[in-house]
Amino acid sequence: MKNQTILEVKNLSKSFWIKKSGFLKKKRIEIKAVDGVSFSVERGEVLGIVGESGCGKTTLGKILIKLLMPDSGKILFEGEDVTHLSITDFRPFRKKIQMVFQNPYASLNPAMPVGEQLVEAIKLGHEQVASSDVNALINDLLNKVNLSREILTRLPHQLSGGEARRIGLARILAVNPQIIILDEPVASLDLSIKNNVIHLLKELKETLGLTYIWITHDIEVIKYLANRIVVMFGGQICEIFSPQSHKNDYHPYTKLLFTAAEKVAGDFNKWEKIGNIRGIEELNYQNVNGGRTGCSYAFLCNLYQDNNKPVVCIDQKPPLKLQKEDRKWIACHLQG
Repeated sequence: MKNQTILEVKNLSKSFWIKKSGFLKKKRIEIKAVDGVSFSVERGEVLGIVGESGCGKTTLGKILIKLLMPDSGKILFEGEDVTHLSITDFRPFRKKIQMVFQNPYASLNPAMPVGEQLVEAIKLGHEQVASSDVNALINDLLNKVNLSREILTRLPHQLSGGEARRIGLARILAVNPQIIILDEPVASLDLSIKNNVIHLLKELKETLGLTYIWITHDIEVIKYLANRIVVMFGGQICEIFSPQSHKNDYHPYTKLLFTAAEKVAGDFNKWEKIGNIRGIEELNYQNVNGGRTGCSYAFLCNLYQDNNKPVVCIDQKPPLKLQKEDRKWIACHLQG
């Protein structure tokens, strides 16, 4: 049976403006957080979105659940354009697409016991639910995320990082979503806890038929979990590939991500450093992002340097081109 497209993103863009002090006056500089991004998500797949800190992947996730509005582009959910729906009109879709945020405590009410927060989520997910059924639904949610009932009386600050993530996930499962956006779901966890959370997420996907959009900087982990991987840099998509693609033909930035991952392999205390391997925050945004029309990676690209800095790389944004032999897409003027 052919996969069905459940979510489609077409030429999505979102910019932020910052003030930068200049000589005698302040300038407003455009930061292209998401720059003409297009991709699709197939029902039941794990789509990985990989890139270092500041590349736009979390902003993209927030746009997909309408925490942020895009400047342009379209979002289609099961073929229906939901881009400009009001909060009220989007409510039926909000239950279908949920997001687990990187900081699990931020999505929990610090003054409300865990049990009350689960009850609240159940009532949001079930328009008509009898009080007698709530307890059974809570037990079902706790079983799904492998937690015991004793956790129900705790406040969020009394939870470990792994427990907080599981409670956040349980609250989301209460509304029966079809797509879950996972924003760095195992970041900053100890190795054993990280493995347990990954195993839980894989198990839930299989038993509940979920679709995941998995946001991460950890390309070494996501290559074992994802059906396809989207690589982002500076708000743009560099490449879309399956983990079976040939490594030597990767986009220059994808190669860099793999190289960085290999250098810290086995030293899990260094994994977080991959999140900013080339120093996105240190780039001169006035040159790279301010009024940018070309490739976001050009100024850091070895191919750009080795080919005498062709003007096309900084003047024109490279389109994603299909590499038929590898069944992947690469955005590069000098490759493919």
